[in-house]
Amino acid sequence: MIALDENGNFKTDSKNRLVKSARPDVQNFESETRCMQTTWEADENFGKNILVWTLAQSITDRATDLVRIGSKYLTVLSVSYNSTTKRYDVKC
Repeated sequence: MIALDENGNFKTDSKNRLVKSARPDVQNFESETRCMQTTWEADENFGKNILVWTLAQSITDRATDLVRIGSKYLTVLSVSYNSTTKRYDVKC
């Protein structure tokens, strides 16, 4: 699997060749939940549609979604919400 950087772009090495992901399980999870976390720009081809995520879902519903999706790739230990950063912290 091709590695992605923190902005969701393909990573390359010093010779401009694509790099393999060191943690494809984590990358798959981050890619699928990208619009939920607002870490990358929402893309209708990846993860849940941003409109679905933002309409009428409680923090608990969102945490449940993150556990459900994360369980496809990782062993999810906990999900917590940081009200200051408005981000979810997923421990695996």
